[in-house]
Amino acid sequence: MILGNTVYTIWKGIRYRLYLEGECADLYSIDKERYKDIIGLKRDEIENAFRTIVWVNARGCKAIYAGKKGSKIKLNVKPSDDVITLNAVEIDRGVFEAEIPISEVEQIWEERNPYLNFQYPNNFDRIQSLNIDDLNA
Repeated sequence: MILGNTVYTIWKGIRYRLYLEGECADLYSIDKERYKDIIGLKRDEIENAFRTIVWVNARGCKAIYAGKKGSKIKLNVKPSDDVITLNAVEIDRGVFEAEIPISEVEQIWEERNPYLNFQYPNNFDRIQSLNIDDLNA
């Protein structure tokens, strides 16, 4: 499963989606069958947080993964020659989106960066290769 671009924390060894509002923190389970959501923590109870961006290489272009639609994936494409190569359309001023068959994905990876003033998780790679087959899940 490709998780997408959002903010996460590692809580007691488990990765959760992190939602912050004021001094409150809610953790949303990625694996609902095994782990429950944790709602109502205090912000200062969160030790680490990171933001992810899922990148895709396709047709020799680098773009941001924006979701799946059937047997295709959506990509956010930076204004460049990649717009033409990926047949992207402008969906807002300077914002381009493409839909391509999953079969055209050459590589997919997750880039992880520190979030706000939280510590980055210890022993956690900044770049993680992802399995292209997970796009079909």
